[in-house]
Amino acid sequence: MEPRPRTTKFTFPAERERVRDVRRWARKALTGLGLDPDEEQLAEVPLVLSELGGNAIVHGCGGDRPDVMLTAGLSLLPSGGLRVEVTDPSTVRPEPRDVDGDATSGRGLILVITYADRFGVDDLGPDGKCVWAEVDLGAAPQAAGRTDTAAACGGPGVAVVVAALRANTTVRAMRPQPVVGTLPARPVLRRQIPAA
Repeated sequence: MEPRPRTTKFTFPAERERVRDVRRWARKALTGLGLDPDEEQLAEVPLVLSELGGNAIVHGCGGDRPDVMLTAGLSLLPSGGLRVEVTDPSTVRPEPRDVDGDATSGRGLILVITYADRFGVDDLGPDGKCVWAEVDLGAAPQAAGRTDTAAACGGPGVAVVVAALRANTTVRAMRPQPVVGTLPARPVLRRQIPAA
């Protein structure tokens, strides 16, 4: 029996409507990596990947650009984690924004950082950047082989030493913090039924 792959990729055009395809691919890719997409720890992976993809389209490409191809990837790490990533051609680094309770967007990166154990951005030079999040899964995966972070984030020309950070890499170790005070009120959407 052949060992399961440790890395899988999906290339898609920078169009907002394609984000749903990224979510669908993520569920299938998790299964292909030998993971259960319905497991509690992995249930949010498709959402995280679609948030990274949406950010790459809106902020990395400036909106829909069917002529620009983005790459989503999932990689099992030797440490027993899962790396979720999206590469885009922009060198602009994502930053979480302060949003008020009425905002209809701007929470995606906060969602990613809250879910992930680690979050970072790898500079790929003229090829753009790789925005990634890592989730610890516990025991190291059983698949054979080693994930090369450079290959996972853009291929040749990116020098990475496993377990060492490069100077042009941003990493944030994040864990959800307890809520102090009250959360902002969220509008409730109700379906209006026309009077007969």
